[in-house]
Amino acid sequence: MGAVRPLILLPPSEGKAPGGRGGPWAAGRMNHPGLDPIRVKVCDALVAYLDTPGADPGKLMGASGPTLEAAVAANRAVLSSPTMPAYRRYSGVVHQAADLAAVGARRRSQVRILSGLWGLVAADDPVPAYRLKMSASLPGVGRLASFWRSALTEEIAAIAGRRVIFDLLPQEHAAAWEPARVAYAQRLTVRFVEERPDGTRMVVSHNAKALKGQLARHLLESDASAPAAVRSFTVDGYQLEPGESDLAERDAWATFVRRR
Repeated sequence: MGAVRPLILLPPSEGKAPGGRGGPWAAGRMNHPGLDPIRVKVCDALVAYLDTPGADPGKLMGASGPTLEAAVAANRAVLSSPTMPAYRRYSGVVHQAADLAAVGARRRSQVRILSGLWGLVAADDPVPAYRLKMSASLPGVGRLASFWRSALTEEIAAIAGRRVIFDLLPQEHAAAWEPARVAYAQRLTVRFVEERPDGTRMVVSHNAKALKGQLARHLLESDASAPAAVRSFTVDGYQLEPGESDLAERDAWATFVRRR
């Protein structure tokens, strides 16, 4: 038997490819069908909110202008519009860098995406166009990260077993599950740091999206099976800083530094 393949956790993207040729979302079509009742509840709460007098969809979706208009239309039709595989639907910075379309179905099967609307999404799951932040709060549901936390933790625990988890989630999505309740073999988190000429350092925020996407691509293409695989990852001048990383702990971490 070969090595147990790891699990890579990614966020979705606010940017979505339009259209799709797949049939509308239906219960049982996505992985983790046990989440379907929760998915329907969130979808219903979202549509109901948009029909509420005084609703502020811009705050809910983090958009304005034509982008907001398109997002509202997509959300109203979320259970009746066409779908496409998640790895094609998500078109933002992380997913452009990860380029999951290029790695093949076997490797994509290691990826799970944490979504405010759908919970846990496999890369090949059919997904309609939508826009909803994990940090959003809906009437009757509350803050989505909190609402999903128990169910997502159980689903991740069911597939993690004794696997290695490469946790590439931002804080907003990391809040939607509880690692302490999952019996993984190891879990690796990462951060990217800029070091200025005067020696001061700054944790990278926005550019970290692309960097984490590129790291995910590296892990998939190299068939990584342990945190040690990140030692060979270097991009745009970022390199692993061994003195600020620990790849042997069960809750491992890696720091990548670029010096100016």
